[in-house]
Amino acid sequence: NPDAERGPSVQDERHRLVASGTYVAPAAVQVAAVLTVGSGRPYNILAGADLNGDGDGGSPSQDRARQNPADPSTSVGRNAGTLPAQATLDIRITRRFRSFGRVTFDPMLEIFNVFNRDNFTGVQNVFGAGAYPTSPSATYGQYTQAGPSRQAQLALKVSF
Repeated sequence: NPDAERGPSVQDERHRLVASGTYVAPAAVQVAAVLTVGSGRPYNILAGADLNGDGDGGSPSQDRARQNPADPSTSVGRNAGTLPAQATLDIRITRRFRSFGRVTFDPMLEIFNVFNRDNFTGVQNVFGAGAYPTSPSATYGQYTQAGPSRQAQLALKVSF
């Protein structure tokens, strides 16, 4: 039933804010930052069993969890689960040094995910064959993937 498949895409991020700026501190040190905040993205809540008996069990089965496992009309909607919101702050600190003639050196320090926030991107979405939402499997809802933790890099830009 195509009408039963209406729902948000897994790429549906309802709210997203990206703000960036640059500040020139004393001694010509430049500090730049990028803040990215976004609402959680949806995911399918699967039963993990072939509830509709079509033989397409898969691993896990693509049948969605149901409020009443025996009643197909109680299936959870497409992409009804939502991951938590994500937020990162990235900064860059640089200063230009002049050398011989037109040669310049720009050492840089970049730090990504400054606050080392856990930004979860995957979840164990197999609810189990029990009645949704009261009988989940023991591992349902546990996070399986996250974006990168805090990272830093040094660079040197040479212009001539």
